[in-house]
Amino acid sequence: GETKKRVHQVSSFLTHENEQELIWFFTQDITDVIKKRDELRELNQLLDGILNNIPVYLFVKDPGNEFRYLYWNRAFEEYSRIPASRALGHTDYEIFPSPKDAEHFRQDDLTLLRTGERQTFIEEYVSATGETRIVNTSKSLVPVENRLPLIIGVSWDITDMKNAELEIVEARIRAEESDRLKSA
Repeated sequence: GETKKRVHQVSSFLTHENEQELIWFFTQDITDVIKKRDELRELNQLLDGILNNIPVYLFVKDPGNEFRYLYWNRAFEEYSRIPASRALGHTDYEIFPSPKDAEHFRQDDLTLLRTGERQTFIEEYVSATGETRIVNTSKSLVPVENRLPLIIGVSWDITDMKNAELEIVEARIRAEESDRLKSA
């Protein structure tokens, strides 16, 4: 049959007994530990690849640590123009240019913690470039053992859709105005 390669960790230590030096060697088979670690790393990379390539904002906050961000995906980076490196470990007050937005987000989080029920709403915020973005947001609690639950949020950026709707309404108003002038 086929022999599988095993990985062993060897440790040694020195002792002195009866004026003699003794070197002790211990070996431990760590093949399965390495295999599990590699599988876990692959799974994490896959999950990260998925979460970073969906076209919606995805974020996780820790209410037990001043609502600091634990996760901030690529879509959130791209739309808000705020890199994850600036968001992770920080609060809304430290991240967003508008204190009013940060306060609004905090109130949403507190309501969610108080009621325990999923919160869904359409809200606006100012991006790092000063542009107003409109998002349809859903926040819910994820229970974690021996601590406050985490807040997981998903936001669909609907700015372009809302702007297109506005343009259609404005075009219709202009057309009606034009018809009225012609009739007059």
